[in-house]
Amino acid sequence: NPKEKYPGQIRNAFAAFEDTSKAINYIIANSDRDCVDAQKIFLIGTSAGAVTALNVGYNLSKWGIEQPNFAGVISLWGGGMPAEAIQPNDAPLFIVHGVRDKTTPFAFAQSYWEQANLVGIPVQFHAFQKIKHGLNLKRSYVDGVLVMDLIIAFIETISADREIVTVRTRN
Repeated sequence: NPKEKYPGQIRNAFAAFEDTSKAINYIIANSDRDCVDAQKIFLIGTSAGAVTALNVGYNLSKWGIEQPNFAGVISLWGGGMPAEAIQPNDAPLFIVHGVRDKTTPFAFAQSYWEQANLVGIPVQFHAFQKIKHGLNLKRSYVDGVLVMDLIIAFIETISADREIVTVRTRN
C-alpha cells in the first residue's frame, strides 16, 4: 500500500495538487485584470510535475477539490494517476514517455493512451524506445521535428480552436 510505504510523499503530492488547483483558480479569477484567456490554460509537467499535471487535469474531483477546466494537459514521463480518471469531454492529452523508464513505468503512459482513446479524448503519444526517465526536449526528434516544437504545436492548435489529431509514434 503506497499510503503506508510513502506517507510523506503521498501527503506532499496531495498538497501539490491542491496548491496547483488554487493557483489556477486564482489565475482564472483574475484573468480579466491580468489579460489571461481563462479558456486557454494548459498544465505541463515533467516526472513528479507531470503527476501533478495529470491529477489536477483529470482527477481532482475524486478528492473533493474543485476541478478547473483546462485547454490541455502535457505529461512528460509522468504517471501515478488511475487511467479511469480520464473521462469524456476532458482536455486533450499530450504524452512523452520512455519505454525503458523504471522510475515512472511506461505502463502508466500506455494506460492513459488507451483510456483517452476509449473515451474519445484527443491524445498525442510519443513513446521513445531507448529512453529511460526523461529526455532532452530540445534535442529529441519525432519524424524530424523537435519534441519541444511538437508541444508548442499542440498548444497552438488548441489555442487556435483547431482540431487535435490523435497520433501515436514509436521513436
